[in-house]
Amino acid sequence: MTEYATTIDGFGVYNEWGPLREVYVGRIDTTVLPEYDPIFDVAGEEVVDLIKKYGGQTLAEAWPAKVEQGQAGLDRLADTYEAAGVAVHRPRDFTEIEVGYLANLQSGVWQTFPADQIWTVGRHVIECQLRYHMN
Repeated sequence: MTEYATTIDGFGVYNEWGPLREVYVGRIDTTVLPEYDPIFDVAGEEVVDLIKKYGGQTLAEAWPAKVEQGQAGLDRLADTYEAAGVAVHRPRDFTEIEVGYLANLQSGVWQTFPADQIWTVGRHVIECQLRYHMN
């Protein structure tokens, strides 16, 4: 299994058409569910009920089978990239400061979709903390 990245050497985006050399694949094991907000009603009754009951807790506490299934899928994706010769990076753990950032507006953090939090411009990797309301 791929180790989670703490530093990134040689990472960069130079065009959108060249061969894929490196990629970020997310992780679901760090997900903390947001508190309920009507904006989530579009996600369906099952998800809304989950958020209402477990908002602020980890997804692993609320829905362990889904976390296991989701993480297995992400790990298979990472393995597929690696088998094709693509270097795979995984998001590092959140810091306490990152977990608390904008928590007064919306609780919950996730690293399932790194494109939401990691932007690459040339050789500059910018880590952001985007919550649902900010997406």
